[in-house]
Formats: sequence, structure tokens, C-alpha cells
Amino acid sequence: MRSPWSKGVKPSNIAFVKEENAVSNSWSYQSLGLTTARGTESEKGIVKKMSYRINLRHKIPALAFGALAFATMFASSRIADAGQTLPVRIKVVDSTVTALQDNCDPSTGLPLPGDGACAGIQTTLGNSSGSLAATYVAQINFAVLTSGEAPFTSFDTFTGSLKGRGAGSFTALEIDNITPSGKITGIWNVVEGSGAGNLKGISGWGSVTGTYDPTTVLATGYLSGFVHFDK
Repeated sequence: MRSPWSKGVKPSNIAFVKEENAVSNSWSYQSLGLTTARGTESEKGIVKKMSYRINLRHKIPALAFGALAFATMFASSRIADAGQTLPVRIKVVDSTVTALQDNCDPSTGLPLPGDGACAGIQTTLGNSSGSLAATYVAQINFAVLTSGEAPFTSFDTFTGSLKGRGAGSFTALEIDNITPSGKITGIWNVVEGSGAGNLKGISGWGSVTGTYDPTTVLATGYLSGFVHFDK
């Protein structure tokens, strides 16, 4: 949840691609060698409600009792197979930038005159609260456009405790944008296979909102959505 506008050296692993879009004619960027992994698809299992009407004026044969017991066990099994889905709202607060390199104009934080964009990489530490009490390390790739817009991706590795699940760690991928006024919007997705401890097998997805302070190069915001566990 963080981004640029600072000093440094052009990183070697960023390439830019000009989108030929007649409407927006916007810039996008690619981090070479970046592998993104999506979380699993949202839960599709549906557990049907079953109701039984028992006429207390008549005796129910033993076979009917057996059928009822079997149906109840089957329904319980279906519910267990569905796993656990938890709504989350995670507040994230950047605390420290430990590494930053970019090729932006050091006096403005924008691309150098004649350039359509500048780019950089950044490592940020922070803390989260709400649904997830944790610390995190964010590995960020960003671009800054002449308009002041700043699209970025961030791999956020959280280590802490998730409400309703317990202690562990996982990594989330953010795909976000910062407006010239500092508003952050985007999406997040748990990196498949990144969960450990009580968070092993986690998947998840949702939206990102926040604000960015160019004077401190830090951000605060929220990751809202859902996490899921098969077991």
C-alpha cells in the first residue's frame, strides 16, 4: 500500500509499455520476471437447507429414523467440506521505508522532462490491526506518470494473528493506483500457497482503499474482503 515520489537510481528490472489506447492513451508498466499468483476462486459450494416434517400423531418406523440420521450426517459433511470463509477488514499503517530506488526527478518526484514516466522499487515495513493483528513487509514496484498518477504492485507478507483462525503468515498481492491528491484504490489477492501456521491453505480477495503521504513516502489504509480456508 505504498509508493514513490522520491530520490534514487533507476532499477534494472522495470520496463515500460505504452498502451495504444485512443481513449486514455495511458501508460502502464511491467515488472520483468514478476510472477503473480492468484488466490483460489470464491467459494462455490452451496449447502441446501433440509427440512423434515414429522407427524407426532404417528410412530415413525425405525427405517425412517435411519434415513433421517443419514441425511443429517450427509448435510454435516457437506458443510464441513465447504470450509471456512471469514469477512476481513484489515487496517494497514506503514511505519518505515527500508529501501528505495527510482529514476524520478529528485526535485519534483515526477518523470524527468521529456520522459513519459519514471519507475522505482521500494521496501516498506508496517503494522496491521482490525481483523489481522500483524507486522508486514511490503515489496513494491511503482511507476509515476507525468500527470502525478502512480500505479504500483505490492507483495505484502503479514506475520501475526487472524481473528477466528489464529497465528500464522501469508502474502497478499496488491494492484493499486495513487491519484495526484494521494488517494489509493485497488484490489488485493492472497498469493496461493503462501499461508503458514494456522493460516496454511488461506486464499482471499478484496479491495484496497487508503491515503498516501508524499512527504514521508508512507501510506495508511484498509484491505477489505474475505479470506477462505478449505479446512
